[in-house]
Amino acid sequence: MSQTVNPVKNPSCEVNATGYYALSGTGGASTVARATVAPAGPGAGSAYARSTWTVANTAIGAGMTIGSSTLTGVERIDVVPGQLYQIGVWVRASVAKTLKLTAVVYSASATLVSSSDGPNTVVAANTWTRLTIANTPGAGGVRLVLLIEDFAAPFWANGNTLDVDGVIVWPGATLPDYSDPSTNPNMGWSGTAHASTSILFTPTVTLTQYAPDTLAGPRVEVLVQDLPPGTITITRFSDARSFPVRGGVKVASASGVTVLDVEVPEGITAGYQAQMFAPDGTPIGFSTTTATTMPITGIYISQPLDPTLFAKVNMDDDSAASLVRGFDGAVVYTDGATVGRWVGGRRKGLSGVILNMETSTVADADEIQSMFGTYSTDQLPVLCIRTPPGFGRIPRTLFLAVQDPEEIDRSVRFGGSLVAFALKGDEVLPPAPGLSKSLLRYNDTDLFYPTYSAIDAAYGTYLARDRDYSKAGYAP
Repeated sequence: MSQTVNPVKNPSCEVNATGYYALSGTGGASTVARATVAPAGPGAGSAYARSTWTVANTAIGAGMTIGSSTLTGVERIDVVPGQLYQIGVWVRASVAKTLKLTAVVYSASATLVSSSDGPNTVVAANTWTRLTIANTPGAGGVRLVLLIEDFAAPFWANGNTLDVDGVIVWPGATLPDYSDPSTNPNMGWSGTAHASTSILFTPTVTLTQYAPDTLAGPRVEVLVQDLPPGTITITRFSDARSFPVRGGVKVASASGVTVLDVEVPEGITAGYQAQMFAPDGTPIGFSTTTATTMPITGIYISQPLDPTLFAKVNMDDDSAASLVRGFDGAVVYTDGATVGRWVGGRRKGLSGVILNMETSTVADADEIQSMFGTYSTDQLPVLCIRTPPGFGRIPRTLFLAVQDPEEIDRSVRFGGSLVAFALKGDEVLPPAPGLSKSLLRYNDTDLFYPTYSAIDAAYGTYLARDRDYSKAGYAP
């Protein structure tokens, strides 16, 4: 998992100015309060902390303090010893100033550990300017306090103001633009909004291959973790096409999402990417793409809406020998024209594809018939057909609508087990990609473990239970 945390709990004062303190300077007096006079700092909301001087100071070193070495609530900024941090603070002064950002690190007992200064920065009057500094807390340094101070005359006068906004303490070598969960949908608060640390979610996609077994054909688990609140849709890219992964459409992100792609092609690269949506349905971004290549184990056909109905078949050499991708439309001749004009739509998918196949057992033949439905069970007349590279020029994962499946007895009447099928159909989109029959059910783990306490002990999270595919099919 990949998460980055800004430990500043009140980074932009959208609710109050807790954690921001007056640094009045020698002989001066000032107060700090939340202000909303537009504009706020870049990337932040509509508020910020404002220090207003009521008595002028007489020496350098006045400004504002952020954080506390002794308080334990919103005011405290927790850091990790040895971790490099990039620190950024937006400031605005009512008069031209030379300001400096200082990082002061304390131990858990509020003992000073270290202090480091950023550069003196000239800040034009009424202009938001970002002060920055890099800091690595030393051994025992777990509390951070930031000081914003002036280091050149003129000093703060009565009525002068200093505004502070967009405070970020970012782990790593790069300081990003300021953002928080109120402005960045890829972030979330660890607790109360504007009173807890903020987390940047960086989704990761992990793929695990599963060989064919008695449950289903070859498949790959797509595990997406470190997701912001909302939903995701997982897409597979392969064979110069893209398809939503079955069962991975608008899935609640929760603590992570696991989906089995039972339609993954064999022998070619398949890439997977998650698109994220906010709770209100607004698209908010994509994960990186992770790819895998499933080993070639044979030709498989299955019922898309029930992947437990599947069979490995032998395809005849004359299958898909002729391929047609036609157009809907016509050549139209206007009055007096000697040459017509084409009026029509886009090129269609494959039509009239003929696939001749054989099963080696009567049980497999029965399975194929079940894919089309039985006298008591209805199914869509659509098959998912997966062929390896080199077998014809059809898509490696082909969805074929077969209205009149034909079964041909090769040897059953003579006591054998060879059954053939002649399937003629048209290419279609995968039916209802948001629907999928789950291979792993809660009944499987409920039956495997004797008590709910044993289940809780075996799995630390619901996600861990949801992806323990070794228990799939345990319950009848």
